[in-house]
Amino acid sequence: MRVHDYLTKPAAPANVIASVKKGLARRAAKIQAKSGLGESAEVDETIKEFNLKDGTIVDLSRRQIRSGKKIAHLTPAEGRLLRILMENEGKVFSHRELVLLVQGYDTSQREAPEILRPLVSRLRHN
Repeated sequence: MRVHDYLTKPAAPANVIASVKKGLARRAAKIQAKSGLGESAEVDETIKEFNLKDGTIVDLSRRQIRSGKKIAHLTPAEGRLLRILMENEGKVFSHRELVLLVQGYDTSQREAPEILRPLVSRLRHN
């Protein structure tokens, strides 16, 4: 984690809010720049359901996978990962790019697969 601002005590609430907004804007810009997705890196709520060939329905807005009567609920991180993969079919991402897009922070090339492994494993079992 990096420092992006410095506030002196006592900090006015308006200054704290401005600092947080500044940090979030920098983070969003960094995610967009590293992902190569441009504006599409923002969550697109217009794409809510995918109907797969086998009759499975992936509902990204509810973070659910429905297959027949079975419903699997996804964690927020699993939902973000699945959204990214489904909306970018055929696009190749590095582990680090996926961690940045899914979790919102940068990590080392060595740590990234360890962060993604449980998410991918659970998605495969659903």
